[in-house]
Amino acid sequence: MLLRVSTTGLFALAVLAALHIGKSFFAPIALAVLFAVILYPLVRLIRRTGCPKTLAAATSVVMALAAIAIAITTLAPPAEVWMNRLPFFVRQIELKLDGLFDSIQAAREMTSQIANMGADDQTDGEPVVVVEQEQPVDLTFVANAPLILFQALMTLILCFFVLAFGPQLIDGLVAAVRDEERRDRVRTALGRVASSVGQYYQTVTIINIGLGLVTAGAMAALGMPEPALWGFMAAVLNFIPYIGPAATTGVIGLISLLSFYGWGQILAPPLIHFALNAIEGQFVTPMVLSHRLTLNPLLVVLSVLFWGWVWGLVGVLLAVPILAAVRVLSEEVEELRRWSTALG
Repeated sequence: MLLRVSTTGLFALAVLAALHIGKSFFAPIALAVLFAVILYPLVRLIRRTGCPKTLAAATSVVMALAAIAIAITTLAPPAEVWMNRLPFFVRQIELKLDGLFDSIQAAREMTSQIANMGADDQTDGEPVVVVEQEQPVDLTFVANAPLILFQALMTLILCFFVLAFGPQLIDGLVAAVRDEERRDRVRTALGRVASSVGQYYQTVTIINIGLGLVTAGAMAALGMPEPALWGFMAAVLNFIPYIGPAATTGVIGLISLLSFYGWGQILAPPLIHFALNAIEGQFVTPMVLSHRLTLNPLLVVLSVLFWGWVWGLVGVLLAVPILAAVRVLSEEVEELRRWSTALG
């Protein structure tokens, strides 16, 4: 028994190490599978017109890529402007919150005086010259840009092949199972995983787009600059449960602090977004999904943190789909059925 537990633990650690070390290989594959599951209904819709499956898959990928490109092209200029003005905005925030920083500033001055007194004693009254070193430019993103572009291209290509030839490959793998009963169970389990996760994320995508449009409209009504940018951010980050909406509310709050002067105007945008997100999370999504594929909130957060550590940003995006797939498998596989209640 102890040997079996030790062997299982070592195997799990080996798999985890392989996933972490090989994230540049495994993460694009997992992301491509998720995109393929989301786009598969579009492929079926196009194929109803008599279009071949390869052309339907390519058309679906191109349409999704075009939508993303249009969104990035439209929203990149205002986002770049805000990023370039970030140092000025930080100074503005400091000025607006000057009263809150008075005590901190006083403590800093006292600490500085104590440090100077000690320095004066050591140098016998001689002035101390402090040379500020120029901060090196962070070229991490520039250095990683070719790898990021390669992974994005690899994800698109893999998504096309999964859409075009994935069902055929799965049928072939299932057919290789000799035992008929087990073959039926595998086919049922894989079909339910794809169907449940696909329907879930297709529905969530539509809901998030609606949330983004409503958020953009609300921000425009409140006089926020670049409301479309904050609506897009709300829609995208809402795919990351709990953490994403909190980050969006924080960013909207900072932009509101920079844009307005009265506290009523400053607090209105983040509170409105918080209220919209609460309505979406507590009423709209459960009502539309009819509580299907419910997941334990604590496990969702832990999954986001875990897969974020393993695969970075891609892992954050894939955390919920992976947990959802495990939940469905736990219901279909008899040996894992006892864990189903804990996951829900």
